Amino acid sequence: MSECRVRFTHEVEKRALREHVVAVFGDAEAADVAAFMCTQLDAGTEGESGFARVMHFALEEEHGAIASHLVLIRQRLSFDGVDVPVAAMGIVGTIPEHRVHGHQRQLNVEYDKEARRQGLHLSLIAGIPFFYRRLGYEYALNMPWSLPLAASEQTSGTSSVTCTVVTADTFAEYLSMREHAWAHPTAHVGPCPCGSAMVVAAAVPTTPVHIKLTPEDFVYYTTEPFGESCLCCKFFLVKSREDGRPVGSFFLTREFERVIAKELWLEPTVRSAASVREVLCCVRREAAAVGHPAGVTLPFDTELKRLVLESAGASAEPRPYAWYVKLLEPLSQFLQHIRPALDRRLCAAHIQEGRAKLHLFGDATASTVLIEVASGHVTAVHAGPGDEYSADVALPETAALQLVLGYRSLRKLAWTYPDVRINNDATLPLLDALFPEVACDLSLAF
Repeated sequence: MSECRVRFTHEVEKRALREHVVAVFGDAEAADVAAFMCTQLDAGTEGESGFARVMHFALEEEHGAIASHLVLIRQRLSFDGVDVPVAAMGIVGTIPEHRVHGHQRQLNVEYDKEARRQGLHLSLIAGIPFFYRRLGYEYALNMPWSLPLAASEQTSGTSSVTCTVVTADTFAEYLSMREHAWAHPTAHVGPCPCGSAMVVAAAVPTTPVHIKLTPEDFVYYTTEPFGESCLCCKFFLVKSREDGRPVGSFFLTREFERVIAKELWLEPTVRSAASVREVLCCVRREAAAVGHPAGVTLPFDTELKRLVLESAGASAEPRPYAWYVKLLEPLSQFLQHIRPALDRRLCAAHIQEGRAKLHLFGDATASTVLIEVASGHVTAVHAGPGDEYSADVALPETAALQLVLGYRSLRKLAWTYPDVRINNDATLPLLDALFPEVACDLSLAF
């Protein structure tokens, strides 16, 4: 076997990349995805940061063939109103004859270095179960499943809304409606792993974790005709039939040979079974036009979710999957970055004073994070040595990430994992306010 060398660049040769992806996945569509990534590089999509939006990492053989490969895609999350620049990992694969040689681990080392150099806070991937835990990842953000839609239902024509395709000229209007939808804080409580036996903290209103979009993103997500690539999207505004004003929004994308409606939002004033049926019939028509069945991802809003479930004929919400997440900086630094969100939560919970000490267990080290609150604000986040017995809460670093990102509440983590220990119940009101469960709708893959 020839030796391999690491090359990370945004100038991967398209032919070699396509051959590699086909050899790994045996899938021509996956190769099209890789080619799409290269197309974005050719277009110079750098975004606001000045860094390339897409960066390829490849282990190459001496003759130039790619043995192992992954991609870093820059993205921005909105975490309860705070912008969080992140890395999304994609198109990960190694050709069979080079597997079990640590190539992906080697590429991940370079990937992490580059992500940290760019000042990215988190890395996300929807990856193979368990595998990415060995690389420091943990399931920490919910990924909702979609519901299939029957192909036969027709609208009655009595709906008060209509669906309009978004163009480059109306994308700013779409973005405005989308941000309006996210601006409605909701109290989210996820499923309890232990039934009714556990006391659940009162939920603090938060805005769902979602991907931030800019006007430049329209070109990125509509480069190819809709339906031909699983990365391309078609955006829609929902408008009032009466006066034509925007009252909702959603977009379509293709996943696993199904056209899925995502991020569906309707203003409360137009929500009805008829309005939801009108939107879902639009989804069916668009899916049929490109020869695929249709589906819908459940909205984060409780009332709208109920209407979608009823219209789709579903009796229960499907169990969500999750994104793997890795923290690319010390937890104390991440807490400093999201302090505005923490302050808003303290205000909503009417908490003015307090302090809480978290003891974190790592693979080889342990540390303590002290959070101090005064006058309704997080005034300090200190990191340093400490012991688990003097801490208010002791927990593994991976569980701490789940807590901070709102994947599970502290009480649910303590109930689920024996090594999550609450030593001081008096700090629970403060910690429940700072770290409530948060809804998540990361619907755009790249």
